[in-house]
Amino acid sequence: MDNVIISPDSRIHIKTSGCCNNNCIFCCDRDCINGQNMLSKYYCSVNGEPFLNLDMFKRDGRKTKEVDSISFTGGESTLNKGLLYFIRLSKKWGYKDICLQTNGRLLRYKNFCIELLDSGLNEINISLHGSNKKIHDALTRSSGAFEQTWQGLCNMVSLKEKYRFRLNVNFTMTKINYRDIENFLRKILPFNKVDSIVLNMPMYSGNAERFFSQLFVTYLDVAKEVRNVIDRLKVDKLFRLSGVIQISPVPLCLMVGYENYVGESEIPLQVKNKRVEILPRESRNIKNKSCKPCKYYYKCSGIDNLYAEKVGWGEFRAIK
Repeated sequence: MDNVIISPDSRIHIKTSGCCNNNCIFCCDRDCINGQNMLSKYYCSVNGEPFLNLDMFKRDGRKTKEVDSISFTGGESTLNKGLLYFIRLSKKWGYKDICLQTNGRLLRYKNFCIELLDSGLNEINISLHGSNKKIHDALTRSSGAFEQTWQGLCNMVSLKEKYRFRLNVNFTMTKINYRDIENFLRKILPFNKVDSIVLNMPMYSGNAERFFSQLFVTYLDVAKEVRNVIDRLKVDKLFRLSGVIQISPVPLCLMVGYENYVGESEIPLQVKNKRVEILPRESRNIKNKSCKPCKYYYKCSGIDNLYAEKVGWGEFRAIK
């Protein structure tokens, strides 16, 4: 486990599918040249489609004593017909936290939601990238995606009365939708059973690298927008903000006075040769030598490496 810091929030990431029923313009898992899903080469073919199979899951997902949390990611994990079995097996192995990252489209079938929860799922992250279908469907490049994901979110909210699980909503901020953040939050916050709303900056690899110019918005502009939105929402006493809204990864120097809203970036882990290792990614966050004097240096996420290469460091300043 060289160079791997295990914390209570650490989790093993299992890439379950090389397919997705969305085609997000900011997807970091698609090749930046041709847009093909880069994950497909890692899986066995099941009926001609690339999915994680049981043998591969037993190899890559088996419980280690160091980590108690596992997360199923994609492509789109719900397309893998073995997902329910993987969840049940994870519970049998002793994982305490079993999480699913999904675009939520198949959650429109409430019976499927119930099957997931009955199998042992106790955390779900649903990706929704706009307050309306015009914005969300444009970013996912999938007609009807918003209505299906919205129905899936409503289904999961309704099941919070019966099941104990954590429900999170993820919103990826781009030039196309960052001005929609307030409308989005006002749409989601009334669901007081949503545990967190995470506003993410893109990872600029794959499609996000390919369409950088269409997606690019400065960290500074995003931080200003989020701060202003929080100020306006604070006026409305009906909304619970602290502990619910998180923005990540955004340098803390841009969020002075709003540091409690900045979430820490999770470092995804994998099991390889029975050892816990950091899961390799095309995109990574880095810091500049000018960041070193900042009081937030050791807490800060830094910025995306491609963003730093293309845009530079002019908008950031060290806080003494």
